[in-house]
Amino acid sequence: MSYQKKHALYSFWLSIYSDSW
Repeated sequence: MSYQKKHALYSFWLSIYSDSW
């Protein structure tokens, strides 16, 4: 997995996690 793809996935989950708070 490329870094850019990993970073995008991390940002994606982070946005969902933050939204759930």
